[in-house]
Amino acid sequence: NYLFNLVFERWEARQTVKGRSLVRRIAHGIGFEGGLALILLPVMAYWLDVSLWAAFLADLGLLAFFFVYTVAFTWAFDRIFGLPLSAQG
Repeated sequence: NYLFNLVFERWEARQTVKGRSLVRRIAHGIGFEGGLALILLPVMAYWLDVSLWAAFLADLGLLAFFFVYTVAFTWAFDRIFGLPLSAQG
């Protein structure tokens, strides 16, 4: 999580449009959950002795839940503590 957010905020700091729109928040959520899935799906498939496709299907519910959670959590965190410097104009 720390490494992903570090890379995301460096990318975000280089953008001409500042702030965190819904589209940027969704992109952040997709990037985080997608990266996590790429790392963990092979582990899950190996551990359960199933194909990658079966592991993906088994993980879909968790991926959907944590995608929504990630977007909602980062929105709430930014509302409480303010936007990071990378998103400020």
